[in-house]
Parts: sequence; C-alpha cells; structure tokens
Amino acid sequence: MIDLTADCGRCAALCCLALHLDAGSRFAIDKPAGAPCPNLDRTGQTHGCTIHGDLTARGFPGCVAYDCAGAGQRITQELYAGKSWRTEPALAAPMMESFRHMRAIHEMLQMLDAAEALPLGAADRAALREHRDHLARPMTPETAAAAAGDLPELRALLRGLAGALGSAARAAAHLQPAPRISTSWEKTARSPEHGHYSARHRTPPAGELPGRPDRRSGR
Repeated sequence: MIDLTADCGRCAALCCLALHLDAGSRFAIDKPAGAPCPNLDRTGQTHGCTIHGDLTARGFPGCVAYDCAGAGQRITQELYAGKSWRTEPALAAPMMESFRHMRAIHEMLQMLDAAEALPLGAADRAALREHRDHLARPMTPETAAAAAGDLPELRALLRGLAGALGSAARAAAHLQPAPRISTSWEKTARSPEHGHYSARHRTPPAGELPGRPDRRSGR
C-alpha cells in the first residue's frame, strides 16, 4: 500500500533541492530549481531544516503548506535505496527528475482514490483500480519515468468518466421538480499563489427571494 502522506524523515530533502522558489508572501528568498535551500543543515550529512520550527515566522509559510503526497520518501527509499544527493552529489540530477515524475504519479493516485467515491459501474471501478495498482507497484527511475509518460491518457479517461457522470446527473435533474430556492456556486480560477481551487458562494441580492430577510443587512 502506497502512503500518500509526506514523511520528511524518510526523504532526502528533495523538495528543498528540486523546487523553484519565488520571493514573496510564501517564501522569503528566490531559489532556482536544483540549488539546495540555504536553510538545510550545513554539515551536508543530514536532511534537516535549520529553521524548521520557525518557518512561518522566518517567511517560509509555503514550506509549511507544501505536501509532496509521499513522493519524496518513495523516491528516496524505493527508487534509490535510501541514498542521498547530499552524500552522493552525482545523484542530484536523476533524483530531481524522479521527483518530477513521482509527484505527478502520486497526484494521480490521489485522484484515483477520490474517484472511488464516484457512482461508477463495476467495469469502470475495476479499470481504475487496475490503474492504481499499476502506479503503486515497485518502481525504478526508468519505470517511474515511463509511468509518468502514460498519465495524460489516464487523465483523459478520468475526464471522460466525470463528463459522463455529469451528463447523467444533468439529465436526471431535468426529471425532478424545480427547487424553490437555488444556490449558486462559482468556481474561481486557479490561484497561482496558493495553488488550489476555491469555491465562492453568491449571496442572493435583497428581494430575490420574496418574503425572505436580507441576511447581509441583518434584517
């Protein structure tokens, strides 16, 4: 069973090496991808962060929020048998490349787990579980790269399933009596700073619901 929860103690600080940081509200410094974070243990023998207990106060809330979904420790322990770029610098480039692939694989595993909650037919559910088992099998750097290359096709499959389910739900909705009160939700664009989607509720204007109080004014 693949653990999709980050375990920094079993990882070779791959996010501290591989990720690009832009100075701003999330990170206090600019750091190019491939440059070790200056806050890493300076002896080069461990993967500890020297300001780990004070990251937000020191201007690094983005580090606190970041989650690799378990990709880091899988690369370190499974693909590279516990080795580290800190003690073997020649591993830095290949471990970064594997990190790029495994992050995408683990994001897909999260999507497949979420799809388990959908009202799928037996055949579709079995197909998704087969894909999940394929991505959870033991990997090497080479097989991880190949699996990452297949992800666009799997994303298309998930989009197709979601679209079919959405069409079925919309068709079923036409057979139901119209609700007396409808709630409108708007999905915002992806936030480049926070990196997530959020939903925003639209409060109906005063007078839109006859006989209902205007909640915005408290009356």
